[in-house]
Amino acid sequence: MVPPMSDPFQTALQHQQAGRLNQAAEIYQNMLRGNPQQPAVLHQFGLLPPPAGRPAAGVQYIQRAIALQPGQTAYLNNAALLFIAAGQAAEAVRAAEQALALDPAAADAANNLGLAQAMLGNPAAAEAAYRQAMRLRAGFIEAQFNLANLLRESGAHAAAAVEYRQLLERQPQFIGARINLGVALELSGDLDGAIAAYAEAARQQPDLALAHLNLGLAFQKRHRFREAIAALQTALKHDAGLVAAH
Repeated sequence: MVPPMSDPFQTALQHQQAGRLNQAAEIYQNMLRGNPQQPAVLHQFGLLPPPAGRPAAGVQYIQRAIALQPGQTAYLNNAALLFIAAGQAAEAVRAAEQALALDPAAADAANNLGLAQAMLGNPAAAEAAYRQAMRLRAGFIEAQFNLANLLRESGAHAAAAVEYRQLLERQPQFIGARINLGVALELSGDLDGAIAAYAEAARQQPDLALAHLNLGLAFQKRHRFREAIAALQTALKHDAGLVAAH
């Protein structure tokens, strides 16, 4: 039960933060019917999950908020995020660049710029943006993970492994980074290192089929067939479809 509050905007925020999205949407809509020129309300309403098939629906509300209050870096940064989610990379680049122009220290905007540039097929620009984000915020795990993934996808497997290892020193339970480290090591020719990474991922999350599958395939390449069979059987137990796809 939400206690009564004098400010409907704060009530809506509380609903939104607690996952009661329908209640939040109803309050925001009522507020906008009373006065459609409320940038904070437009912004928060735009951040609600969009209707099915309309991934960029919320952007129109955030763009209206930006028009009413153009100096808000958060509005531009969130517009960039929604454009990325909708696959509209060029629009995301523009929004992220505008956010950085307003606040050159906006690490999240630099990270979003990297994501958008990567979507556009501009790996050098994406790498520069991720590194900028990491300079702006020490220990920015998300930006370093994005950088490592970009390097791996670009074929710079050894450089990617360096980034994965660095972020795993700070966040050792990051399973996605652990598995991707294994992939980078395997692609760079370090099969024993890859096996160690996959085995640690499987140890940390025993029900993760992908960790066991990668481990089994790596064992197979190493001609450690008994261990390969055991790992693949474990993967099969947790996700038969995943194993069949490989």
